[in-house]
Amino acid sequence: MPADDTPAGRFLDVADAPDAPPADVLGAVDQDFNAQHHTVKPGECLWAIAERELGDGKRWREIYDLNRDLIKHPDLIHPGQVLRLPGAEPPHHHHHHQPHQKPPPPAGGDSPTYPLPPGVSQRDVEDFAQAADHLWIQGQGREGFQQDVANYADVNSSFHNQGAWKLIHKDASLVSKFRHQLTPEDRQRYDHLLAATHHDVQARLALETLLVTGKLTNSPKNVDGQDLLSALDQVATQPVEPPINRNQMLSDMIQEIAQPAAIAQHAYGTCTVTSVEVKTALENPAEYARIIGGLASPEGKVKLANGQVLHRYPGTQHPEAGDRRSISARLWQPAMMDFGRRLHDYRNSPGDLGGLDGYGVDRVLDAINGANAHLHLGNSEATLDAIRKATEHGASVPCGVQWGAGGHKILVTGIHGDRVSYINPWGILCSMSLDHFRRNLTSANITDLAHDLA
Repeated sequence: MPADDTPAGRFLDVADAPDAPPADVLGAVDQDFNAQHHTVKPGECLWAIAERELGDGKRWREIYDLNRDLIKHPDLIHPGQVLRLPGAEPPHHHHHHQPHQKPPPPAGGDSPTYPLPPGVSQRDVEDFAQAADHLWIQGQGREGFQQDVANYADVNSSFHNQGAWKLIHKDASLVSKFRHQLTPEDRQRYDHLLAATHHDVQARLALETLLVTGKLTNSPKNVDGQDLLSALDQVATQPVEPPINRNQMLSDMIQEIAQPAAIAQHAYGTCTVTSVEVKTALENPAEYARIIGGLASPEGKVKLANGQVLHRYPGTQHPEAGDRRSISARLWQPAMMDFGRRLHDYRNSPGDLGGLDGYGVDRVLDAINGANAHLHLGNSEATLDAIRKATEHGASVPCGVQWGAGGHKILVTGIHGDRVSYINPWGILCSMSLDHFRRNLTSANITDLAHDLA
């Protein structure tokens, strides 16, 4: 379902955020309680709370660590939650007795498992990534439990340029340590990307985030055996079909890989392949870069992992009036829709709302991953269990859901207690109750690796 078909353009019609504590209970707390606790307000994130209550946004992890019984994901907190602040005792109301469990990684990826430069801690890395996310993501929505990518309308928006420059300058020493840890060849590639994206401060911050979090050189290799840094450098040096702006496209990709939830379908009926696009940027960004590079080339084609050839959809090298998608999204989505449909032509128009069925999504996933995808129909406990187990092993799962009078495809990233975390392909990080998800689930596409784990 296209984003612009919804009443607010991009807001979820799911009013199931956790209830706030009763007003009479909140009214009875004394000043000492208020000084040591914080009631989450719509639009707040942990960084903002730490900045306001503790005077330093970097202390967000202290709040997170104190409230793991309430917070299942550091990027998803809900209005009405009463959070303990450092030095506070557990609140005696609205308390949930839940077993301690390791929280899932942020949407940007796992904690680093690569060698860190001397004098750099894992917390330094996490603080840098959290500060960038705080810049790019803002809490929005009627119930406040959605987190809307701040540059939703355009990944190259100048909306937060000043904040990006401040973060770049503040952490220049940290970034320099990671740059010097690169091999001479990789350092040259990295500097080449810096030069190619010099016009876009958001892209530079995204590139630095990918460097510090280890994704440039430690993410999975693509089918050509390239890591992300090499794949991006190849895009930065290859010819492209006019009038595609290569450096602009590169900036788009770097930002989307740093925060895949920025990828959006906008007014086009491409929620299926956009969810697959988000999944690819999230799990195999080097392959994402390789595919976009092939579509942007003068030949306009790329061989996928299963040996089939994906062709650029005619005319998508030209920007169209009213098309707000990034260059990379504009190339990916029509090409994948045309590839997935197979039996009838796709029209790259907001008026084409036919979408893809579950088998078409399987066809796309098979080609991209070079492995079979399995379509699970319905909302059985077996399907829910397969989704849960797949996400526990780090795989995201494209899921079909009933959405108003129609259907929609979302990318589920985890099931934590009674909440389901997902990325809506309108450029939004969200969660909904497990009960609501179960009632509206219609299908799930699970690839071979995730299926074997499940």
